[in-house]
Amino acid sequence: MSDGRFSPAVPLQPVVDNNSGERSEVIPLQARGGSWGAFVFGGVWALCNGVWFGALSFLALIPPFMPHRYPTLNIALSLVGQGVWLYLIVRGRSLAWAHKRWASFEEFDKVQRTWTKIAKVVLVVGLVLSVVGTVVFLMMMYKALSRMNG
Repeated sequence: MSDGRFSPAVPLQPVVDNNSGERSEVIPLQARGGSWGAFVFGGVWALCNGVWFGALSFLALIPPFMPHRYPTLNIALSLVGQGVWLYLIVRGRSLAWAHKRWASFEEFDKVQRTWTKIAKVVLVVGLVLSVVGTVVFLMMMYKALSRMNG
């Protein structure tokens, strides 16, 4: 049935030594992909994983605190920050592998899975609090409007 050249049960992937932290072009397939930690925590995740340019994602938070007489600068800072944040999301695991030295792939995977679990908990809690806050606000508005109408 099979001539031995390819077996679908065995995934084809290059054998890569632990080259983490070397910023090599060769990144193991298991270390590639996006990151929920980067999605939720952005620059904090980046700094904890040695991706120093990820601190630029904090620029997206600056415009609300800047004077409004610099609208072009505000927009530019926001776009740069959001662009870096999106790049962190899409390439998160690869960047973490390339920018920080890990003892093993297992350690790397454990840390990234922990970031993912915490990020998902924060997202769910944030969503629940948003829904509860919206319901409470709408109930208060309904009560206030019903008192105004008699």
